[in-house]
Formats: sequence, C-alpha cells, structure tokens
Amino acid sequence: MNCLPGNEMTGNYALILPLFVACFTALLITDWLESPPVYEALLENNLRKEQIQ
Repeated sequence: MNCLPGNEMTGNYALILPLFVACFTALLITDWLESPPVYEALLENNLRKEQIQ
C-alpha cells in the first residue's frame, strides 16, 4: 500500500519531488495573489445571481 499519491498514480518515485514543488508553488502563488478558494468564489457568484433574480 502506497502513502504517496505520485507513486500510486505513476509507479515512479522520481516524480514525487516535482509534484511537491508544483503544489507548493501553486500554493505560494495563490497566497501572493490573495485569490479566494475556487469553490468559495463559485458559491459567492451563485449567491449574487440568486439575489438579482
């Protein structure tokens, strides 16, 4: 049983480091841009549309 998602998906431990780097970079960029989480933004959009109608 594998605990690491990269190895489970690919069977290759060489992809673990690039996967973690990509995830961490994405996290830093979203924090830097101060963008809301995707589902939170979608919910707010839907609530605004319901108030208009």
